[in-house]
Amino acid sequence: MTTPVPTIGVASATASIPERKDVRDVFKKDKVMWELFLLGLYKFQQDGAKDRSYFDIAGIHGEPYTAWNGVDRTVMGKKDSWSLRRAGSNYCSHSSALFATWHRPYLALFEQELHRHVLDEAKRLGGRYPEKASGFRLPYWDWAIKTTDPKEAYPVLFDDVSVVISIDNNLRIRNPLAAFRVDDLDGSAKREPTTLIPGKEYFPFTYDGKGTVRYPVTKGRVVVVSDGGAKTDSDGLRGAIHNLSVRSAISSLLGQVESNGRTPVPKYSFNAVSTNKLGDGGVGGFSSLEALHDTIHGTVSGAGGHMGQIGLAAFDPIFWLHHCNVDRLLAIYQALYPNSNLQEWKSSKVTLTTDKGDRQGSDTNLYPFRRSSGQPNKFWTSEDIKNTTALGYTYPETSERARQEHPNYFNWLLGEVSRLYGAPGLPSSKRVRAPDAVTSFMAFQAEPDLPLINPGPGNPSSGREAAGSQPGGGVPNSSAESGDLGGAGAITTTQSNVIDDDDDESTFTVWTANIRAEKHVLGQPYNVYLFLGEFPRSDPSAWDLNQTTVGLVAILGRPEDTGCDKCVADMADQLCVTGTVSLTEALLDSYNGTINADDSLTGFDDETVEEYLTKNLHWRVALGDNTEVPRDQVPGLVVCVSSVKMRMDGNGVPVFDSEHTVHPGITDGRPAGLREGDEI
Repeated sequence: MTTPVPTIGVASATASIPERKDVRDVFKKDKVMWELFLLGLYKFQQDGAKDRSYFDIAGIHGEPYTAWNGVDRTVMGKKDSWSLRRAGSNYCSHSSALFATWHRPYLALFEQELHRHVLDEAKRLGGRYPEKASGFRLPYWDWAIKTTDPKEAYPVLFDDVSVVISIDNNLRIRNPLAAFRVDDLDGSAKREPTTLIPGKEYFPFTYDGKGTVRYPVTKGRVVVVSDGGAKTDSDGLRGAIHNLSVRSAISSLLGQVESNGRTPVPKYSFNAVSTNKLGDGGVGGFSSLEALHDTIHGTVSGAGGHMGQIGLAAFDPIFWLHHCNVDRLLAIYQALYPNSNLQEWKSSKVTLTTDKGDRQGSDTNLYPFRRSSGQPNKFWTSEDIKNTTALGYTYPETSERARQEHPNYFNWLLGEVSRLYGAPGLPSSKRVRAPDAVTSFMAFQAEPDLPLINPGPGNPSSGREAAGSQPGGGVPNSSAESGDLGGAGAITTTQSNVIDDDDDESTFTVWTANIRAEKHVLGQPYNVYLFLGEFPRSDPSAWDLNQTTVGLVAILGRPEDTGCDKCVADMADQLCVTGTVSLTEALLDSYNGTINADDSLTGFDDETVEEYLTKNLHWRVALGDNTEVPRDQVPGLVVCVSSVKMRMDGNGVPVFDSEHTVHPGITDGRPAGLREGDEI
């Protein structure tokens, strides 16, 4: 490229900043915008491999590992000697505190180029369409929202083979959301088709030289490839997404408040929320946006899809909608805790973007994203983009509209997190039978349209006010005649075995499985599955949809010959990453007999739960092709269980204890289990 390409996002044509919206809402509520989006994306993907094409921008994330827009170490002003087995490399921010913020300008660059094509198509159609297209923003796919229909979890609109564009004389086009087709590229980008070798990066990035695939149909451990290419097992993918247990992790990351004073302080620091890299915070910091992000990549990939290979993932169109949701969750965290910032650290290695000893933090350049063409050596930093409006977009929960409509914005936003994803540590929208007592937490679970927190007088919420709630918030002192939740009014503060006898009656114990793993130790991606009860031990391909599977943690490892130099350095350092699976929802399911009915949980006191988990909690490891790896052959893998007490403060805000209790007795004596006396 001869001219520096700035990442400026999309300028708003009006005073209000357009919102990125859930892809389901755009599809259902704005047909014109939806069809303009599809037309623009279709044209974008047909740009071949030229500068600023879909192929070109997707390649920033990994393959084909070339410097983008001329941003190399000379432009960065780096001095240390640097060598790599491949001439290129990329700007990897994975397993780094820059993970979340680096992807923000990356998405904005994609959005600005996609918007250009959307607007071009609108101008071709004429009439009112150009004005409509000016407000287009990339939609997000909220993969965590609770649905009763698997078709809503992974919408059919993602894999319809073709779509009809009614605003363009019912033009039928290939669905650009289903896959990126290599045969749309010009000859300069094509190479001989290669067969996927599990654990090896490859280019071009297909089984058949034609296109990307998700959750492919397999026979045994082999992806089925026909004349039409590899096919997505859509029903399997919908079931896998529908069965995911990630909502509690989101509510815990965003909704746990250490101090609810004038300036709310989050339980988890910005760095801890951003990255899955093992830190110093103990098991309380094992969850992160990156860990959740990895789980979605691994789940969508299935046995050999492209989303599971980080160097190839950005070529799959769903990558962009997935990362848009990750960015939205980051924006919600930043709106809740505006004073929580990146903490500085020093680079311990030489990579494409760093010299050893470089100080990194909120003012670190996010390469290769330039702020303007007039200043080619000025790049975006995390500080520059704390507010998404700097890049021309916002989200429904973080928009100026939301702030104006809800004067008690913090409480309202915390309530929205709970409404969407449940109270921290608890399930989001299941009707459950509580052991003996139900607090406002459980009332919320029975009626997911209700906010957990009363927004306060005169401050409307997106749901109805909780029945029996007190003016100004708090927990009402009403009781239910039985343990069944009959609706929002079924709230009780009767003492129960959910609550410790010595604690306040609004205190609960939340249970979590914690996973620590060496990221690149197997030379390819792998999944750690958690089960509560018996499972098909000899058939890893059935684990995603198995009823007793309570969750998984995806580890996006890379091969030794990867073109990612940071990943090579991380291999040498034996980098460990972390993730969590909430057990509370599964324990409630067991208590209610909906899973592991032959050996149901009988109570919620610590001793009973420990005994139950020791007997019924299992974990296994599988590669991307559904090959099981014995747990004792995965160096660095440790699984443990922890619990933490939480209570409601006077404002109805969930507050967690600062200390997490680790229960090594649950996993001691089993392969990869934490043993008594071990450090996690």
